[in-house]
Amino acid sequence: MLLFAWGKNKVLPVNLTSIRVREEEFDANLNPIRAIVTVSLTVIEGPNKHYLFSKKRKEETATKYKATMPTYVETFIPKSKTKSSPK
Repeated sequence: MLLFAWGKNKVLPVNLTSIRVREEEFDANLNPIRAIVTVSLTVIEGPNKHYLFSKKRKEETATKYKATMPTYVETFIPKSKTKSSPK
């Protein structure tokens, strides 16, 4: 098991399922100086303190976002003013 930190609020327990390294550029001594790395991870869910922490932070962020959404929408999409119809 590894802990994968994706920012300060997202720390997940994971299993490393695969890693692939493709070296593309080398210095004069043939040491790699450029590579492409592909990593596959599987999140370990369940009653795990790291998983539960990240899940709780995700839910808190979603709740906070949901609470501010009406203000955000009104800021960028103002309510249309209805014109009174002529009598």
